[in-house]
Amino acid sequence: MAEYREVETPGGDTPSATGESKGGFWSWVVGIFTEPTATFDSISQVIAVPDPTESGKTKDKSKWWIAIVIFAVILAITTAYVMLSPQGAEMMREQMLEAGVPAESLDETVQMARTVGLPVQIVAIVIFVFVIAFIGAAIIHLFSKMFGGKGLFRHARAIACWGLLIPALGTLVKIPIMAVTGKMMVETSPSIFFSGLEPGDTLFKFLNAGFDVFVIWETVVVLLGVAVMYRLTKGKAAAVALLSWAIATAVLTFLVPQGGSFGGM
Repeated sequence: MAEYREVETPGGDTPSATGESKGGFWSWVVGIFTEPTATFDSISQVIAVPDPTESGKTKDKSKWWIAIVIFAVILAITTAYVMLSPQGAEMMREQMLEAGVPAESLDETVQMARTVGLPVQIVAIVIFVFVIAFIGAAIIHLFSKMFGGKGLFRHARAIACWGLLIPALGTLVKIPIMAVTGKMMVETSPSIFFSGLEPGDTLFKFLNAGFDVFVIWETVVVLLGVAVMYRLTKGKAAAVALLSWAIATAVLTFLVPQGGSFGGM
């Protein structure tokens, strides 16, 4: 039987040196939707696994970066669909006409934008998702520590990154709806009850940024992750999740031109 050393992680149980814990990557993918508390408990066990090659150091085996990649790939696919679809091309034409592009060169300009712009957009999406994940993790960690949490930054990073699978699902749900309806923006927020709102309106952006079904779901998942990873009561974890939600909602409402949510287009 292999020998192993044990260390106690600030935000979870005692993991083995091999980094093995109950569950694994695919069980985490499913569990983040079905059993988030148990899933975060399992992930917490591999947050700080002793490094067998270097005494006193630990490795993070939570596979947080794969969750980011999954979300980025789904967003990239959605962006490609929007830009390459006839409806997307028509939307680009309208935007370019409003920007003053001459009508005689419109088709050529649109084609150029689709050919050159798509790779640029995909690279930007990957960078954007990583930046947003780390900013979100920093906010979660800051508030969790303010409320007396015992976790490390890597715990917040795992919460933020694995939580992105919720809006990733939201995007996947919206793609077929976009294909069937021909709409380039699918709403799963209370904004559907306000037919007179335009995408640029503050109320529209606020409702989609803060009250999209998948945003609310993700906020609840963050709450449960904070409670497990930082050993906080549900009340304090709720405060952390709501403060993080408020900051994200404010940024998407007032600083992003088209607003929206991370749950899709």
